[in-house]
Amino acid sequence: MDLALDITPPALILIYTLLSVVFRWSPQIPLVGAFVLLVITGLTFMFGADGVADHFAFSVFYLLVSGAILLIVSHIRENTRKE
Repeated sequence: MDLALDITPPALILIYTLLSVVFRWSPQIPLVGAFVLLVITGLTFMFGADGVADHFAFSVFYLLVSGAILLIVSHIRENTRKE
């Protein structure tokens, strides 16, 4: 069960990132999700659920990486259109 919790969020975020590149969804969505999940992570840590907060923190990291990748792809697409 714990392995599924460790693998599922990165896999879903990877799938979302690939779909976002293909369908040209907004690259800011993972960054907003990371900010919201970061606040939730702080609250869960404050209430003593350290294990859950740890899983949320890893998901925040993956969302930030996804957002950075999507912003880079968006920037490259805009620069190739201008040339």
